[in-house]
Amino acid sequence: MSNEMNGKVVAITGGGSGIGKAMALEYAAAGANLAVCGRRVEKLQLLAEEIKALGAAVYYQVADMANIKEIESFAQNIRARLGAIDVWINNAAIDTPGLISWQDITEELWDEMMAIDLKAVFFGCQAAARQMQKGGGVIINISSFASQIPTAGRSVYSCAKAAVNSLTKSLAGEMAPYGIRVLSIIPGYIKTEMTAEGIKTRHDELVSAIAAGRLGEVTDLTKIAVFLSGEGASYITGANIEISGGKFTVQNPLWSWQQKENR
Repeated sequence: MSNEMNGKVVAITGGGSGIGKAMALEYAAAGANLAVCGRRVEKLQLLAEEIKALGAAVYYQVADMANIKEIESFAQNIRARLGAIDVWINNAAIDTPGLISWQDITEELWDEMMAIDLKAVFFGCQAAARQMQKGGGVIINISSFASQIPTAGRSVYSCAKAAVNSLTKSLAGEMAPYGIRVLSIIPGYIKTEMTAEGIKTRHDELVSAIAAGRLGEVTDLTKIAVFLSGEGASYITGANIEISGGKFTVQNPLWSWQQKENR
């Protein structure tokens, strides 16, 4: 990969594992320096070693994204340690299933999920914008396909992610005069540690809804994120970009595959 992000500073929340970790390594391979935060110091330390092995500088911080002061501290520490923030990725999220009709969703659970899945995104954007307002930058919010078609049993997560899409558009309009682009990425079903169990038990069902005929790899997201952060995407802002392999593009994507086999 060419060093299209050479010397840029990329901050990722929830960067210790899964999509966040994969993005950190992709950006490091593209020449960026990294700042990552998360709740588990052991995972952050392991990731930091992998980033250093790619020749990139790295700063990591244990932080709770539900705490606005810790979000602001993370942003300020990045500038102090690495000199700037060029790209900020709001990746931290939680998804606790529950049926609203059975009163599984308590006020405490609602508040916890909204604090990380929506409030942390808003204040992460705010903290990043404060550091970017003189030099510009890119903010990428990681949304979910549940923002497009809500998921039964995940009503809180679905509505929080739908709000992230709307927030992305609002902030893109507000931040444009400062040279700050704001986008969201809407992943389909991506193979990660968190989705491994669901894939094991429901693989064929999941693939049956996807036009591409396969589940997503983390690189399907990470390579697009790097592109969106670069000059080639300088006229893209306010967009909610779906990366799902054409999930539910049609009601019966398997039909096309069956026709191909029969010809």
